Amino acid sequence: MKLEDFVEGQRYEYTDIATAAGYAPQPGGNFGRGIVLAPRYVPAVITIKINRAKGLYSDTYREGTRVFDYIGDGLPEEGDQKLRLGNRIMFRQRDLPVMFFLRKVGESKQDPWWFKGIWRIASCKRAEDPEKIKPDGEYQKVFRFSLRWVAPSLDRLPLWSERRAKTGFFWPRALEGTDYIRVTREALQVILPRHRRLADGFWDWLTARGFQDVELETDRVDVRFRSAEDRYMAELKVVYGTTSTKSLREAMGQVLEYNYYENRGPFDKWLVVLDKEPREHDQNYISRLESDLGLPLNMGWHTSDGFRFVHPFEST
Repeated sequence: MKLEDFVEGQRYEYTDIATAAGYAPQPGGNFGRGIVLAPRYVPAVITIKINRAKGLYSDTYREGTRVFDYIGDGLPEEGDQKLRLGNRIMFRQRDLPVMFFLRKVGESKQDPWWFKGIWRIASCKRAEDPEKIKPDGEYQKVFRFSLRWVAPSLDRLPLWSERRAKTGFFWPRALEGTDYIRVTREALQVILPRHRRLADGFWDWLTARGFQDVELETDRVDVRFRSAEDRYMAELKVVYGTTSTKSLREAMGQVLEYNYYENRGPFDKWLVVLDKEPREHDQNYISRLESDLGLPLNMGWHTSDGFRFVHPFEST
């Protein structure tokens, strides 16, 4: 099997997973740990295996949710987790897609693994595991990674291809087909983490206010979600090396495309979200498009205490 052959919701044998990841399938051998890099020598994907039957760490995952907290690579009896290869890659190459395999409580080591789709690393930090106490009475220090669902399979992930799978070269959604293509590689290295922080912060802000089905990077749309009455889409832009006017111009082209181009149906509400406050005339422009043309449009920006919008909205 190839990495892109795995389909969410299906079960796979250990040998299929190991071979696709570039490992010789040896029970108890080099694919036995929780974090595996695939292909083995030129990482293009991070594979995570969670064995809930063992319950080694307090990983937090609820069936049907799009978020889970994963405790990094290590064993409780080894003490504090080390920044070994798997943990180090997850810290330093957070843009790699993550393939998530699960074995449920009550299942044995002979049972196949459930494939839970493709995820992204939203945050990572050094933390204490309150359920693991060392002999000296201190909590064990672990690496805690927060992951969020992105796609059901690699072939549904934007810009994934067999060539990139072989070379390890992968462009995240934040850089796909937008104004970012026209900036320098040095600028991309600045834009990408800022775009990630903006998306993660907006996700947290929305969920805290009761919006439902919040999804990141689905069908080329940065963020999509809904309230009790409306379906929303949001295009996120980082204002770096340019102005809010130019960022807004780029965003509006994408907003119209995602609502009307080809087989797409329009969302009920459209948002443009920036990482800094736009100029006053940009805010007035959005208001005119909304009032004069009747577009269901709003614009927001990140602030020190959350997000602010030209036209405030709440989940109903």
